[in-house]
Amino acid sequence: MLMGCGGTLPPFDLVDVALEAGVQDRFRRNRGAAGADFDGDGDVDLFLSNTHDAASLFLNRSDGSSDEAVAPLTTEHDTAASAADYDGDGDPDLYVSCGGWEYGCDDILLRNDGPDPDSNAPVFVDVTDEVAIRRGDRASFGAVWAALDGDLWLDLYVPAKTAADGSNPIDLLFMGRADGGFDEVDAGPGVIGMHDAFQPAVFDPDQDGDLDLFVASYLDENRLLINDGTGLLTAATPDLLLMPEGAFGAVSEDFNADG
Repeated sequence: MLMGCGGTLPPFDLVDVALEAGVQDRFRRNRGAAGADFDGDGDVDLFLSNTHDAASLFLNRSDGSSDEAVAPLTTEHDTAASAADYDGDGDPDLYVSCGGWEYGCDDILLRNDGPDPDSNAPVFVDVTDEVAIRRGDRASFGAVWAALDGDLWLDLYVPAKTAADGSNPIDLLFMGRADGGFDEVDAGPGVIGMHDAFQPAVFDPDQDGDLDLFVASYLDENRLLINDGTGLLTAATPDLLLMPEGAFGAVSEDFNADG
C-alpha cells in the first residue's frame, strides 16, 4: 500500500501478460529494454537488447498485442538500451550499450528516421561516428539521456563498467548541440574512475531545478552525482545511498505521489 500526500493510494495489481502480448515467445538472454513510440502510431513499443542474440523490436498494436519487426543491426553483445529524441525531430532514437562482462566493444547511437513506407516499421541508422560519439573497445552496462546543462538539447551520460586494458574505467559525458552533434566533456570531479558502474537514474534530490544522477555500481559504492546546472557533476553521496552493494540499475519515480 502506497501513501501519498492526500492519504492512502488505491491498491493496484501487476499482471504478467508477456505471452499474451507476444513479447515472450522464445528464450532471450535479455539484459536491457527501452520502451518508446518508435513507429509514431501513439502506442509504446519495446526494444530488447539481447546478449548472444540479435536485438528484438516489438511494435505495439492498439489492442495490446504486438508484432515483432526487423530490429536494427547491433553487435549482438548488447547489454542495455536507452531511448530519447536526441535530435528533436519527433521520434525516439536509441543508444545501445555493449560489452557487459564478456566483451569490450562499441556502443552505438541509432537515429530513428521514421517508419518505412512499406512496412511501417521504424528505420534506424547508425550515426555514432557522424555525431561524434566516441567509439572504443570498452564495456558498458547502461546510459541515460538528460538535459544536464540547461539548454534545449539532450545530453548523454555513459557509465563505464570496465576498460579493455584493465585500467580504471572512464565514464563518458556528451553534451548535445543544436546541430544534432555532441561535444565530449569532462564528466566532473570524482566521476571518472568508478568501478563497475551500471544503469543510472536521473532526478533532482536537492530540488534546485537541475537534474542530478544516481549511478548504481556492482563492485563499488553507488554514487550520487550533483549537477551544478552547467552539466558539471560532483560526487556527493550520502551514506544511505551507498548500499545495496551489487546494484545493477536504478529508477527514480514519485512512488508516494507527494510531488
